[in-house]
Amino acid sequence: MNNYQILHYHFTLALKDISFLEVSEGNELVPEEFNNKRFHQTFKAEIGEKLDALINFLKAKNEALVYFSGSFLEMLEKESLSRLNTLQKYVENGQIELVASCAYHSFSYLCHPELFKKEVSFHQQAYQKYFEKEAKIFINTACLFDDKLVEYLHDFNFETLIATANSWHLSGTHAAETFQSIGDKPMRILLSNGDSNSNTFLSLANGYGSAYDNNHISHSSLESLKKMMYEEEHPSTYSASMPLSSPEWEYPISNYLANPLQKALLNECKRLVDAQHQQLAEEDWKAIMLICQPEKLIHIHKAEQSNGYQSFINSMNILTAIGLKLK
Repeated sequence: MNNYQILHYHFTLALKDISFLEVSEGNELVPEEFNNKRFHQTFKAEIGEKLDALINFLKAKNEALVYFSGSFLEMLEKESLSRLNTLQKYVENGQIELVASCAYHSFSYLCHPELFKKEVSFHQQAYQKYFEKEAKIFINTACLFDDKLVEYLHDFNFETLIATANSWHLSGTHAAETFQSIGDKPMRILLSNGDSNSNTFLSLANGYGSAYDNNHISHSSLESLKKMMYEEEHPSTYSASMPLSSPEWEYPISNYLANPLQKALLNECKRLVDAQHQQLAEEDWKAIMLICQPEKLIHIHKAEQSNGYQSFINSMNILTAIGLKLK
């Protein structure tokens, strides 16, 4: 039996709290010193141990499919350059197969296509910066997939796209199998989250900081996975007209979208990108992506038992500050 995993390592960056009276003051939107301190504390408490577990796994001559968010790599470079250098070695020798996604592990795909494509571009740039290579495999945040996703990824030269298996689709396909998307420029698709009792199974796991299930790191040869992905000459078609997400993700996607405050915030993000996407600076794009992080949106969903409303107001103030700066 071949059980594969895509491990996810992410660190959620905080945005600066600004009041409506401060929106025209040109504030730093992503407080660097504050985020550095947060990462340092979390690294000592948990992240360092999680990374060492991965490194020890690789030292035993194992291989792994891994997603590192752009924010995770940025913080790791400051906190533990030695560990980053070790990861670079395993990427170079092929024991780590990098998996691309959204740079800040956000739901930009559910907000605006230009925001999503910019975030994918940022992530490939991060991989180029830290590992001197780009990923050939792509997985969306929460393994979101529908037919439109393929259209947005045409310019990135990915070889394989990870999508979620569904018991009601393709006559109950369960195993990790290869398919191709619909359209004039189809992409190769590998299904995840099927039946764990099948001979080939691909799961999505939390290394640190994502909303996937926590699982022990497991090993199967990546060579056999690559053969499965690329050797079948005429795979069947896989299609989904509405976004599907991984069952291994912590919450249903509706929990990030259904609340009126969530809808209002995502609509404002979309409106700003529609109006100003040609003028947005890199730090502006980044701030909008951070607003779309799952942790931010779920905080608003839980407004009644947390300070979710204030989080919504702060995010709206940040969008206002970006808009004013561009006028």
